Amino acid sequence: MDFVSVNPSVVKSIRQRDLLNTWLRLYARENKMPAITEYRPERLGEELPDLVYYSVDGTHEPPRLTIQSDGTRMSTAYGRNGKGRLLDEYVGPHLAPLVMPAYYACLKRRLPVYSKGDAVTDVIASLKTISEDGGFEIKNFDAGR
Repeated sequence: MDFVSVNPSVVKSIRQRDLLNTWLRLYARENKMPAITEYRPERLGEELPDLVYYSVDGTHEPPRLTIQSDGTRMSTAYGRNGKGRLLDEYVGPHLAPLVMPAYYACLKRRLPVYSKGDAVTDVIASLKTISEDGGFEIKNFDAGR
């Protein structure tokens, strides 16, 4: 899976744009990743159903991401809560090859991620379920498991 850097204007969701712009403003102050405790976007409360917080264990290769929140949209999509579970195990063997590369690229580039110092320790994902083919129901994402 290839990833390229793009202009923030490609983010169409107003709430997601607020998340990104807040991160970019904090990053620009010292040209380094902000601490997660500093990250407080104005629209954070509105975005909570779509947010999933992860802790990152960088002592493994690839790094392990543990779900630390009850992301409502993700729980609805997969039919169960993932809090405390490893992300790759939660999404299962059929979806992990599609899902995990985006997280690994984010961790490798350190953009935009949330950290203490130079090590990436936390990730916040704003998950939007969309389809290029039109609408679909947000359920049974793990039916192939």
